[in-house]
Amino acid sequence: MLAGLPAFLLKQMPFSAMVLFGVVMVAVSWMLRPNWRWLRDLAKPEDINRRAIIGARHYFLTVFLLIVLFGLRHSVIATAGWLALAWGDGAAALVGGKRSARLPWSRHKTVSGFISCIALVYCAIFISYYWAYDELAWLSAPTIIYFGAVSLIIGVAESLETKLDDNYTVGLGTAALLFLGAAVFHLW
Repeated sequence: MLAGLPAFLLKQMPFSAMVLFGVVMVAVSWMLRPNWRWLRDLAKPEDINRRAIIGARHYFLTVFLLIVLFGLRHSVIATAGWLALAWGDGAAALVGGKRSARLPWSRHKTVSGFISCIALVYCAIFISYYWAYDELAWLSAPTIIYFGAVSLIIGVAESLETKLDDNYTVGLGTAALLFLGAAVFHLW
């Protein structure tokens, strides 16, 4: 979840630096190996079999796509997507323990992970906008409701069992819905 903290730097970076930062992160993620001592405990069994940390690759590719798609004109959306990815998806994995009740529509996802994902995606969005604008002039009842709807949609999407890696679902899905809210509904 701490891997989201660099998202706060996007506000201060020129676009070219953001892209370079994203490229470096993707390159580093391709070099990571699960047999390295400091990564061994974090590696999933399938990572060990593939000899690559696939989750890190998807994570940093998502961050790179957020930067490329939204960084130039909408760095707040890139920041929100990145933080939703780090905090929402991270919380779902961290809180959703093996003993927690399972969701009715997913045998692998838990109720506690689902609720924590929704809550932290909402926090990620709200904090990103507060960080970007340094004031609450953008805040309105429709905006609060829209952020909640985005968080709920992302929580449901993260909990579904699909072939698409949930790094893309959470990070890019959050950003796409926020962009839609800004472009179509003019909420902020």
